[in-house]
Amino acid sequence: MFALLAPLALLLVVALNVVAAPPAVTQVAQSSSTPSPTPSPSPTPTPEPLNVTSRADNNDASPIYIYKSGLGNTSGNRYVQCLSFRNVSNKVATDVNLSFVVTNYNGVTEAEMDRLDKGKFTPPIGIDNHCWYGNLFPARVVRRMTTQTVRVKSVMFEDGTTWQPGTIFTRAYTGDGQPLASPTTVPGSAGLPPATSTAPIAGGGSAFGAIFYSPGTFATGLAVDRPSPDQARADARSACNASAGGAGDCRLGVEFSRQRCGAVGVLGGQVEYGVGDNDRDARAMVLGKIPGARILNAGCNAQ
Repeated sequence: MFALLAPLALLLVVALNVVAAPPAVTQVAQSSSTPSPTPSPSPTPTPEPLNVTSRADNNDASPIYIYKSGLGNTSGNRYVQCLSFRNVSNKVATDVNLSFVVTNYNGVTEAEMDRLDKGKFTPPIGIDNHCWYGNLFPARVVRRMTTQTVRVKSVMFEDGTTWQPGTIFTRAYTGDGQPLASPTTVPGSAGLPPATSTAPIAGGGSAFGAIFYSPGTFATGLAVDRPSPDQARADARSACNASAGGAGDCRLGVEFSRQRCGAVGVLGGQVEYGVGDNDRDARAMVLGKIPGARILNAGCNAQ
């Protein structure tokens, strides 16, 4: 009997040892490094603020009366150009062609934009806040900008006729939209008058220059380093007439000789000239006579 139990006991001990054996433990390697933090995005630079005074140039001589304009910043590093106007003529307009010229404190043009506003502009309904958008100018340019001049370049009417500076139109309303007692004809001579004065030839010399301008279109012509005053005038007049589309109304703004410079500017219908030993001085003379003027053209003789 004992002989039979001994093998059974041995088997039980072996079985218990198998069951009691602890399970194998698998070791997982742990990384000693921690994930790098996500870098914060760089802040968006603040756009340079526009600080520009805006004005209309030919309100009294145009069938479109501008009563508010402005150039400013908007979201996304862009500018917004807004305009409010009314048709003061006696007929419906469909196309208003506008020019926006932004200058610095020296009267030098920093930006120039043209806009064609199309619609049905019935007199004397006010057209408020027609706005256009564009990418903001470089910061260095924005910092130099001081003055914007808005000008009506042309108007097309519903009857197919057009108006341009220097042509006549019938005015039926005041700038604030009140009817005139009787419509008046605005004469075509309401463009730019002759320059208040023109510079004399500055002494003798082997080089001569001249600037001509068109009172109807603001076009100009410049000639420098010509062998005689007559040649300078003839070439400047020819260049001006070509730029004015053959209007044929170009006149002398300034003439100069030797290593001298000339400039012609305008503000509110007043035209003035400037002369100097360099371009800056010539422009400064214009601005000294009519502060805030827009420089139409400037140039220097090299000899």
